[in-house]
Amino acid sequence: MDNPTGRDHAPDRESDGNHSEQQRTARCGSANRRPTGSTRGRSGAEKAGVRNRASELGLDDRVVVHGAVPHPELPTYYASADVFCLPSHNESFGMANVEAMAAGLPVATTSLEDIRTYLTNGHNGLLARVGDPRDLADKLAMVLENPQLRRQLGQQAREDVRATFTWDEQARRLERFCYETFDLDEPKSTRESQPISTTG
Repeated sequence: MDNPTGRDHAPDRESDGNHSEQQRTARCGSANRRPTGSTRGRSGAEKAGVRNRASELGLDDRVVVHGAVPHPELPTYYASADVFCLPSHNESFGMANVEAMAAGLPVATTSLEDIRTYLTNGHNGLLARVGDPRDLADKLAMVLENPQLRRQLGQQAREDVRATFTWDEQARRLERFCYETFDLDEPKSTRESQPISTTG
């Protein structure tokens, strides 16, 4: 799919976690050029910092810092990428990872407790040690240099998300949570389910 801006990049979006530097999606380049990355900063100062660092490394023509992208356009941006990277030091969940997985993108992210509830290293994504940029870079290189692994991780990620994060499954999980919270007996089947009552 053609990239909407004619350059290799990915969208900016608000996340539910705190990112130390950037949220990035990289696109694999051909053999004679470097991959292109996209990043976003949470503040003007951070965006400037990313641009300055890219310039210091001679990558200023390979890094794009974006503003907000409307949600209806996100699938197109995800589809134009080869890998999604969320290098968080702290995440309450990491919804951006799940969005990328739903789009069939392989995800390279950090091994945080909440992220490990839906992403298993080597199965439906790659997990790097928190605060270890070398490990994260190795994971990115692994998926960018291996098209078969990229397809395998992306396909499995999409299958897992479709099985786990459907509206029906989320409703069932919420229902189970409510029964447990109010210490009520859960019906044996959904056909026996009745509205939960917290009185008498």
